[in-house]
Amino acid sequence: MAMEAAMISSQSKPKTKHELIRSLNKARISQIEVIEPYDPSIADEVSKTAKAWTAKSGQVSIIILRMP
Repeated sequence: MAMEAAMISSQSKPKTKHELIRSLNKARISQIEVIEPYDPSIADEVSKTAKAWTAKSGQVSIIILRMP
């Protein structure tokens, strides 16, 4: 039986940068992709990346950040 990975928000959804960093530090992460800055014209790229990652084993989390 495969062991399911703990998701970042398994305890509570992080609402602050500190909570997010703490959750990320606890997570076992095997791959990271940063796509920035987001623009609606690259929505297909974001979707394509997410679909490709879900084809592999493991859980996929998408984190959206807004910066001033």
